[in-house]
Amino acid sequence: MELEVGDQSMFVVRGRDGVLRGFRNVCPHRGTRIVEGCGRAATLRCPYHRWSWRLDGTIAGIPDRAAFEPIDDDDAGLLPVRVDTWEGLVFACHDPHAPDLSTFLGPVVDRFRRYELAAYGTVTSASVRIEANWKAVCDSFLEAYHIQGIHRQVMPFIDYTDLHYEQWDLHSHMVVPVGVPSPSGRMLSPTDVLRAMVADEVFHGAVLQELGVGLDAEVPEGLTARAHFAALNRAFLEQHGVSTELNESQLVDDHHYFLFPNLIVNHFGSSCLLSRVRPAADSHERSWWDMWILSRVAPMQASAPAVYDGAGTDMLGIIANQDIDCLPGVQRGMHDLGLKQVRLGTNERRVASFHDAIDLFLDAPD
Repeated sequence: MELEVGDQSMFVVRGRDGVLRGFRNVCPHRGTRIVEGCGRAATLRCPYHRWSWRLDGTIAGIPDRAAFEPIDDDDAGLLPVRVDTWEGLVFACHDPHAPDLSTFLGPVVDRFRRYELAAYGTVTSASVRIEANWKAVCDSFLEAYHIQGIHRQVMPFIDYTDLHYEQWDLHSHMVVPVGVPSPSGRMLSPTDVLRAMVADEVFHGAVLQELGVGLDAEVPEGLTARAHFAALNRAFLEQHGVSTELNESQLVDDHHYFLFPNLIVNHFGSSCLLSRVRPAADSHERSWWDMWILSRVAPMQASAPAVYDGAGTDMLGIIANQDIDCLPGVQRGMHDLGLKQVRLGTNERRVASFHDAIDLFLDAPD
């Protein structure tokens, strides 16, 4: 499987011995890219001059090798990159001096054990080109303040004002309450809140609809919408043989993790949105948003992700399309000659810490 980040390409292969290995996607002979996309191969072969390598990266064949003598096998092998796994996800790293993955992730490792993310299946996946710098896309994920701006349809069941934040050295976590209306909708009844959740086309609505809960649903007397949904979600998991010790918040709320520099995990109890943001190779004002919708009870999907070149689709859902439509305007606005600075409120603290971390890695001046 190939991964492109800007103009750099690497790929990961699982050998016959079951070991995952990563390599720079470049032939050490004349620099040709070796693979693209994803697939299967018994031997890795350069399409230009047909040098070939075993799946462990060692040289297998050089046509007319005598013309290159003396050449050492070690010098002709593929250039390695570090590979590690966490919660069923594969991480590759160019830097041989970077800390190991578990050290880099720090407290996030313990936090995720309860979710058993490696047991989730992929419901759908997509890659979307966005006309904005990758950092602007990450910024959008790091705060819920914009809900009242472009996602107003979720305000009947999401309180964007009463958030809980955690900030570590590089990574961060916020909890967005679900099943609770935002301040402008405080007079909604629990049944009104639940029905608004049912009408949501992703995550909460999908779970409720699969449970047979419709737009005519009622919340039992004495229960809140979130307590009722938590019980339904727990029953949903148990019906599929999944025993969980998740508490009410973990079963209902959006537990939103940002893993520096570009991985976002939104966990919703029995489902999860996994997002990766990558710089585009052709412009620093363009990026790729790769997303996977995961379910604790869904089968694995073998097909490759759909690719959308700068356009929203019904498959992505209204919330994703609202973000995709808004971000190009953010990017254009950053060019305004009158804009000397931006202002961040306390509910945008994760945006500030993200850019502080970037400055740290760039050794930027104060």
